[in-house]
Amino acid sequence: MQTPQNRVGLEHRRYIRLTTVFPVEFYVVSPDDKELYSEFQQAFTRDVGEGGMCLEVNNLRDDLASKLNLKSAKLRLQINMPFSAKPISAIADAAWLKKVKEEAPNKYLIGVSYEQISETERKSIVNYARLLQIKPVLAAAAIVILIIAVAITGVEVRKKEALRREAVRKLALIETERSKLSASLQELKTSRGQLETKLKALEENRLELEKKLEEARLKAQAKPEEIARLEAELTSAKQKSAELNSELSKVAYGRKAMEEQLKVLEEIKASKPVKVTLAAGGVIIGKVVLESADSVKVEVPTGVITLRRDRISVMSTPSEEEIAGLARERLRLEQVAKEAERQKELESQKAVEKEKAEKIAAKKKPGKPVVFIPKKIVELGTAIKEKIKPMPIPNIPGWKLIWHDEFGGDQLDMSKWRVENAALVKNNELQYYSPQNVYVRDGKLVLKSEKKEKDGRPYTSGLVETKGKFVFQYGRVEVRAKLPGTKGMWPAHWMMPERGAWPPEIDIMELVGSFPDRIHMTNHYGVYPHNRYDTKVFKGPDYTKDFHVFALEWDADELRWYIDGPQRFSVKRNVPHEPFYIILNTAVGGTMPRNPDETTVFPQYHEIDYVRVYAKEIMDH
Repeated sequence: MQTPQNRVGLEHRRYIRLTTVFPVEFYVVSPDDKELYSEFQQAFTRDVGEGGMCLEVNNLRDDLASKLNLKSAKLRLQINMPFSAKPISAIADAAWLKKVKEEAPNKYLIGVSYEQISETERKSIVNYARLLQIKPVLAAAAIVILIIAVAITGVEVRKKEALRREAVRKLALIETERSKLSASLQELKTSRGQLETKLKALEENRLELEKKLEEARLKAQAKPEEIARLEAELTSAKQKSAELNSELSKVAYGRKAMEEQLKVLEEIKASKPVKVTLAAGGVIIGKVVLESADSVKVEVPTGVITLRRDRISVMSTPSEEEIAGLARERLRLEQVAKEAERQKELESQKAVEKEKAEKIAAKKKPGKPVVFIPKKIVELGTAIKEKIKPMPIPNIPGWKLIWHDEFGGDQLDMSKWRVENAALVKNNELQYYSPQNVYVRDGKLVLKSEKKEKDGRPYTSGLVETKGKFVFQYGRVEVRAKLPGTKGMWPAHWMMPERGAWPPEIDIMELVGSFPDRIHMTNHYGVYPHNRYDTKVFKGPDYTKDFHVFALEWDADELRWYIDGPQRFSVKRNVPHEPFYIILNTAVGGTMPRNPDETTVFPQYHEIDYVRVYAKEIMDH
């Protein structure tokens, strides 16, 4: 093991500059690691060396810095590496300290030398830092790959142009077929006209025969043979009329079928059909609705099929017979769908009639009106009671309530909140924010996080915000909530400026699921990418077991954070002076909590009891 004196020079010579940072938690302890000199502290890495690292620490007491500088104290480290399933533990000396005067008070850069650390984990940290340095090389390789992909795309474009020309030729053949069908339809129309003329003549003849029959009955009852002859002629005329009516119906049906087939052929012509031959055997004919580098989506009469390109042998234009078969299949499916819809309507009518028939009369005493109650309500024993009145909102001396949501209804009040529906790209997070994961239950707003794939993201979660609905500048905001807590969870209550720029940002509350007893309170400021922040981590009870109140007071010269009543943190510099809106969410994975693993429990629920915003009461004029 190296001595502290040997490591000091090593720290200055062999640092590897990081392109990203990761958190390091530590305690200041006695040289024998038995006495604790400080409470829980948090730092972030700047550089990594073979025998240690450089840490950036906010709010380090001067007496602790003096002990570290005099080597009368050591650091007990918990290093949270992105590749590690659990923090890396180490004991280290402070090789050197530097106070950053132009930054926040008591902000130090500390060069630490490992005293106790696993050799495997030390090498893993250094290798990770070196890996970050080769990112430009990887970016150049990605550009080369992109150029090759563009060249391949050019080849594919030429192939598609050849397919397009072939499709134009086939469409000309389809147009010829359409002309033939139009001619056949015209012949059917002519034949129908002729049949209608014959039917009209037969109908006139039948009426004339009936008239003669009636006259014969009146004139001569003594001539039964004449009456029988006329009745036979009338029966024969009726039979011929029925046959002509049947034939006319067939012609009409045939005409309708031809018109539908012609319409389908027109639609197929417009959709430019494609014949896909599969490598494993089999053929699919339909319309290509989406193509990508590795798959093709084809719309067929029964829906949309996604085919991988490595399973496609060839794509070509279908023949006239294949197109006609596609049209016949489509017409058949439409008929099946219509029949199913008709059956559904019949079943619905029967259900309505059955429900009416099942209503029962709950009769009161004689002389009182009869009350009709649906059978379902009677069987369940449902009782309608007076609504429970909500509890009044307590007054806070010196503050006036200006906006709030107690979530007392059955649905989220969309006049107050906007619900996110997107896969936001930030902080390496893994969730898709879905409206289906946001709902109101038992007087609480619930943001549900679950392991469910959506649009390429392996998890879904919820986010609501007052953006476009409500903003405020200065005041007090309170959120009472019960937080989710398992590895990879990142619940937060925070605020962003109405103008949309970042920074600034005020984090009322953030929790890393692996540490359910620690609340992060942060003010972000500056200009990106040279942004800065002031933060504090408060260690309390397990915030996932019960509801707690997280509050922020914001005025022109100070920000103050409160948890369950007492003040826990404050800053008096870089206070924002513009309107902000409120955001409530649960992220899954990312740079701060790290990604879920086999120990993570799903689903998780972020429950919010209420959100209240106050303004200071003006006591003067």
